[in-house]
Amino acid sequence: MYNRCDKSNTRFMSSLKSLKSAPSEQETFVCFRNETDLSIDVYWINYKGARVKYKTLTPSQTLDVITFVGHPWIFVINGTGQRVLANKKLIFKPKCYIHPITHHMVRKLVSLTIPIYSLKECCFNSLKHKNQNSLPLPPQLSNEFKKFLTLNSQ
Repeated sequence: MYNRCDKSNTRFMSSLKSLKSAPSEQETFVCFRNETDLSIDVYWINYKGARVKYKTLTPSQTLDVITFVGHPWIFVINGTGQRVLANKKLIFKPKCYIHPITHHMVRKLVSLTIPIYSLKECCFNSLKHKNQNSLPLPPQLSNEFKKFLTLNSQ
């Protein structure tokens, strides 16, 4: 399960800053499917590391894309910016998908789902737009909230 506060997520968020598409000549085909009851924004990360919005998917909607092997894609809930999983990963980097019998390239289905959050993460998400200094939090929780805000300012 995904936990925003664990050390691997800290590494993930710092790696997101350097994330960008590398040159590739190998096309591949994917189909992004929104498996949630929320609208999801679909972003390709370009060669400079900037997000390029492709579309907002409504619940159950799909988006067929011709992309390139290794080009990163990320997904967020429309309006909140909260991250969405693509085939259980925060960053989707397509590969070349070949049918084992026909040896033709096939379109890969990519399921977009919501991560499971802890109660603390849900509370932090609801408080993130409040003035941090006005919240009466114990020091340990205040420090964790500061880290959460830093990690989620992407």
